[in-house]
Amino acid sequence: MMKKFALLIAFVGISLTGFAQDDEKYYYFQDRTHELETVEIDEAGMRSHPLGVEIARKFQLMKDTYTWRDLGDATNPTERTVVEKSVIYYSFKKVDKYLKKEVKAGAMEESKAIELLVDILNKGYSLRYQNTAEFESALRDAKKGDQIMELYNSVVLR
Repeated sequence: MMKKFALLIAFVGISLTGFAQDDEKYYYFQDRTHELETVEIDEAGMRSHPLGVEIARKFQLMKDTYTWRDLGDATNPTERTVVEKSVIYYSFKKVDKYLKKEVKAGAMEESKAIELLVDILNKGYSLRYQNTAEFESALRDAKKGDQIMELYNSVVLR
C-alpha cells in the first residue's frame, strides 16, 4: 500500500513539474486600437518606408504618440525631443530593422513582414497610456529583433 502511495505522489509531483516548466508569460493590456480610426496623423513630416505607406503612417503615429518637443526654459534654452516609454518606442525600431533585413535576405515575404509590423505597432499604440513596467523590463532583456517580436506576440489586448 505504501508503495502505491509513494508512486502516486511521485507521479503527481512529476506532472506538476511539467506544468510549472511552461515559462511562456502573457502580458494583458486594454485594447485601444479602436481609437486608431479617429486619430489624425501629420503626413507632412512623414518619412517614406520600404514596406509601404501603411507602415510609414503607423511609425508617424508612434512618433506622435510617444514623443514630444520640450521647448526649453530660461536656464536651458535648447529645444529637445523627449521620448516617453523609450524602451517600447525604440523596440519598434529594432523590430523594423530586423524585419527589413529578413525581407532583404529573402527569409520572409514582404506581406508577412508588413502583417507582423502592423500588429506590433497596433499593440504599441495600445500600450502607451497603460502600466507597462513588467513588459518594459522584459523588453530591456531582449536584445535582438526576434526576441522582441516574441515578447510582442505574448501581449494580449482585451
